[in-house]
Amino acid sequence: MTTDMSLTGSFAGRGLICETLSALKEGDGPFSSDWPEAIDSGLSELNINAIGFTEFEGGKVLAFPGGIEYARIYGEWTHAQCVAAVEQWEATTAEQRLALDPEVLDWVEVGIRLASTAAKSPGYGVAGLIYS
Repeated sequence: MTTDMSLTGSFAGRGLICETLSALKEGDGPFSSDWPEAIDSGLSELNINAIGFTEFEGGKVLAFPGGIEYARIYGEWTHAQCVAAVEQWEATTAEQRLALDPEVLDWVEVGIRLASTAAKSPGYGVAGLIYS
């Protein structure tokens, strides 16, 4: 499957938030190759199942303007997933959150910040690209 990233492609009317973690000064992830699974495990411990970092491991082929294709690790969280994730986060307690490994909690909070931003704007979601 190829996802067209041109301005006239399928993303033009979908209103996705594209934000890089480096722009957030979040770094490259606390774990080597298994950090998305570790973050998803933390989300699961908090009963947050609407979003997951392993969803960005779909391996879709991205087609950029000029015909350049980039096949890496790409995924999306829909607006509905983002809204549900924020609701699930709000149902957690401080004790539950503090029971997580601090690095995992930091990344769970990154996901919730991204989901929260999207949840505030109807029709918006999160598009993510993880690269190494």
